[in-house]
Amino acid sequence: MSTPSNEEWIESLVASTLALPSDDGTTNFYLAESDASRSFQTTYEERLRSLRAHLKRTALGNLVLIGEAAGWRGARQSGVAFTSAPDAGLAGTREASATVVQGVLEQSGLAATTLLWNALPAHPHKVGAPMTNRTPTNRELAIGENALSIAIDSRFVICVGQKAARAVSAVLDNEVRGISASTPSIRALAIRHPSFGGASQFRKEFAACLTHWNF
Repeated sequence: MSTPSNEEWIESLVASTLALPSDDGTTNFYLAESDASRSFQTTYEERLRSLRAHLKRTALGNLVLIGEAAGWRGARQSGVAFTSAPDAGLAGTREASATVVQGVLEQSGLAATTLLWNALPAHPHKVGAPMTNRTPTNRELAIGENALSIAIDSRFVICVGQKAARAVSAVLDNEVRGISASTPSIRALAIRHPSFGGASQFRKEFAACLTHWNF
């Protein structure tokens, strides 16, 4: 079987993402209908361009960070996981977790090549309240599995938070554990999410993953 080209990989991942449905409590912010609420400054076209630019930049990288789902302060406006709109050259707010992640990537020299993705590349929110976040259901995470499998293919995977770890475990059909339970052959590890006071532990465990894989 031939290996897909970078362009084929990008288009496959974009197509899988665009196929995700929206409903009253989940918004696929890459679709035109996501601009109906007029709650955010960016447009779906800007977010999709931002996503494509990120995928093109990181297509040859071998590391991916997987989050749970898009948050309204970050990816919902920027189009890229763990990224605030201003960091993508767009108007919008800054997200605390995104700031921590971007800082760690810059310090490690991996910002330009690391793919940033969410197990659910859409925004789960309270019904009628687009500027809120909620935890995605298992059903919603399952809907994102096709895109997730494309995103993590042939890369070392750092799962940021337990929901992300469970989603990747389902795709790999193998439990993803923390760095303390790792072996040299494992290519997917789970670390602490930087939110709710977890920034210091996130940084420590991220560094441990890089050491483990000799990055």
